[in-house]
Amino acid sequence: MTHPKNSTTRTRLRAAVVAALTAALLGGPVLTSATPPAEAASSALSGAYSGAGDVTGIKAFGAWRGRDVGVVTEFVDASTWTSIAKPTWAADRWKLTPYQIAWSVPMLPKTGGTIQAGAAGDYNAHFKTLSQTLVDRGLGDSVIRLGWEMNGTWFRWSAVKDPAAFVAYWRQVVTTMRSVPGASFTFEWAPNIGEGTAGFDKTRAYPGDEYVDLIGMSVYDQSWKYSSTQHVERWKEIVTIKGGLQWSVDFAKAHGKQNSLAEWGLSDRCDGHGGKDDPHYIQQVAAWVASHDYYYESYFDYRTSACEQHSITEGSFPTARTAYQGAFGPAAVSSADAAPAPNRAVPVAVDPSVLKVSWSSTRTNAKPLNWMGITSKVYVFADPGFATTSVDFYLDDPTRSRAPMTTDTAAPWDLVGGGTATNAKAFDASTLASGKHTITALFHTASGDRVATATFLR
Repeated sequence: MTHPKNSTTRTRLRAAVVAALTAALLGGPVLTSATPPAEAASSALSGAYSGAGDVTGIKAFGAWRGRDVGVVTEFVDASTWTSIAKPTWAADRWKLTPYQIAWSVPMLPKTGGTIQAGAAGDYNAHFKTLSQTLVDRGLGDSVIRLGWEMNGTWFRWSAVKDPAAFVAYWRQVVTTMRSVPGASFTFEWAPNIGEGTAGFDKTRAYPGDEYVDLIGMSVYDQSWKYSSTQHVERWKEIVTIKGGLQWSVDFAKAHGKQNSLAEWGLSDRCDGHGGKDDPHYIQQVAAWVASHDYYYESYFDYRTSACEQHSITEGSFPTARTAYQGAFGPAAVSSADAAPAPNRAVPVAVDPSVLKVSWSSTRTNAKPLNWMGITSKVYVFADPGFATTSVDFYLDDPTRSRAPMTTDTAAPWDLVGGGTATNAKAFDASTLASGKHTITALFHTASGDRVATATFLR
């Protein structure tokens, strides 16, 4: 598998340079660490974005979570071609820090230029200057997140209308930047989660393995399908949606690349589409990164506007803030085996009597399903008696080793989906083989998962 350049050596060297300069100024001895603090806790680099050139903010972020930052997301100013080619102010601020810098590099300025002209090589000189600007400051091993979120239409370099031009332009930029002596950039191809634009196949904008080192994605805790309280359902959508996290890791693996989360974060939006204070999202991101091949993840610790809040250090996310410090702070573990997904923790067993069976679609005169004999169409449902956010049902799979038969996201908690508050859908037991069978219900609650298994006879 092809991996981006490992930043450990670079980080140690840069840290040594900083220490040497500091010692020279203070007249003291040179002290270096054998292992960069940010890498001691995780196989993936962990970091944040806190604002343009905000070295002080990044140091404060590391102190707040109790674990030094290993990677910093930065955005190149898209105002003009000059600001794209010469991000000198930001580069000068980061050049003597020990961090891996992941630059989000626009392919066009705010006005002027087209991706078609870029595909013809018209802007190569600007990107050669950018490459030289970074190399001259010791940043030639940076991550370059070029033309990010190209599957949407909100950036001028959108690939939606002309993916062939986007691909050709990308190749021009990569070839040009690599041509500068001392350049060893990691080029990150990072579409937005999902299709971005309905019906668009973002793989049409993939420049090819020779021109890409890393597969990234922007993933925020938001949904246009689920409410802010449907944390479990929203995370499942993030993973399974077309072009979601599962697609990203599968695509990267197929192309021999690692993954990244260059932008991820909680979301509190005026339009109500954000997940708000959602510790489940934090825990799931941590588990996902730990159990897949990620090079880095970077939290977007920034308040975009009064109507779009992501900052975890000062935002309105008290329980998620605590969850983040636990998942990404000093207690963070270093291997996937040591960090299973929270929803794989052993659930609390509850009495099987919470599983009911009725011979009426109205669920009336229901009996406990456990050890009941059923041979025809019946109506099976759960009546937990405790607050539940969703229920996964498993047929003849008490260890839940396979995907659930069904998932119900609202009460009444029916085995067969599609029912209403007054009428359930039938479960046809006559299709089962004679003998013993089980139905297992996994209840997702705010305080953790609970499970019940009922055995019935056919």
